[in-house]
Amino acid sequence: MKRRFAEQVMSETVATALELNYGCHITETVNFIRHVNKFFDCLNTRNLGEAACTKNANIRGIPQ
Repeated sequence: MKRRFAEQVMSETVATALELNYGCHITETVNFIRHVNKFFDCLNTRNLGEAACTKNANIRGIPQ
């Protein structure tokens, strides 16, 4: 699987859509997708200075 396709599938948008459509039946799947999304965000910088200029809280290292 290409990284960009995995990034699209394992996104906050997909997690929210699953949560809205299926409710509490798939909470562990939704949690897993959100964790993978945060992991992708953490690795998606070229240097430490770039992290300070982004709006994404996962990249800046701010806990949610």
